[in-house]
Amino acid sequence: MGRFVGSGVPNHDPRRLETVLNAKYRLIGVDVQALDAQVKEKADAHAARQAEDSARACLSHGFTSTLGAAAAAAAAARAAWDKEVSAFRAEAQPKATRREWDLSRPDALQIDTPARIGDDDPRCGPASMQRFYGEDLLAADRADAQMQQARAWWDRQAAERAAERAAAAAAAAAQADLAAQQDAAQRDLAATEAVRRDHFKGMSAAQRAAVREGQLVQVEGAREDGAMAEAAEARAAAAGRDVGAALARQALNAELARRQQAAATAEALRRQMEEKRVRDAALREVYANRVAPSYFEQFGTSHR
Repeated sequence: MGRFVGSGVPNHDPRRLETVLNAKYRLIGVDVQALDAQVKEKADAHAARQAEDSARACLSHGFTSTLGAAAAAAAAARAAWDKEVSAFRAEAQPKATRREWDLSRPDALQIDTPARIGDDDPRCGPASMQRFYGEDLLAADRADAQMQQARAWWDRQAAERAAERAAAAAAAAAQADLAAQQDAAQRDLAATEAVRRDHFKGMSAAQRAAVREGQLVQVEGAREDGAMAEAAEARAAAAGRDVGAALARQALNAELARRQQAAATAEALRRQMEEKRVRDAALREVYANRVAPSYFEQFGTSHR
């Protein structure tokens, strides 16, 4: 056998070159058992790695299955909890019971009270700018209430006067009954005595004068009582007329004041509208940017 020298083999080491080029030494120096052991070791290592990978894959699959089941159970529990929470909120916590319900209530404008419902609205205080000078929406109602109150007073006074007259009549009737009873008792007492009719010569002139004087006093007293009653009724009627006239004057003055205030307000509004019209016309004239004749007349008027 000849020698083969490769182009890429280094030749600076004689012993290495001798080992490579000597075929006998090269064949005898190969350890087949060691190589087989290495092959077997590599195969065993590969099998061990495959077994370990398979075991790890099985373990990972088991972990994945367990985690998937746990995740599914957690998702089911979370869905059930969310469903219970939603049901509880819908039943026990509706939107109408929330603190912020008034901020996003869809029918807030329909159920909202007006900014002003009358002169007695407690929300309309001195600084609310809801009641202006000279404005009185309840003037007519108040005048009607005053008239009704005055009528009630007059009716009560008339009832009191009628009750007084009835009481006086009852007292007079009782006095007359008492006098009649006394006269009857005196007559009965006198009837028990033996009095002859021929003994009675009639009343004397003094007795007749006294009776006449008493009758005149009674007539005069009745006339005075009637005059006093008529005067009282006349005073009550005059007072009622005065109250009615005062109320009418008050209502007329209030109406005149309201009309004057309305006229003043209308005049102020008219002036404001006229001022706004003039101001708007001036602004339109300014912002229109029209070229006036004075713009062309300014050329050639200076020496520069």
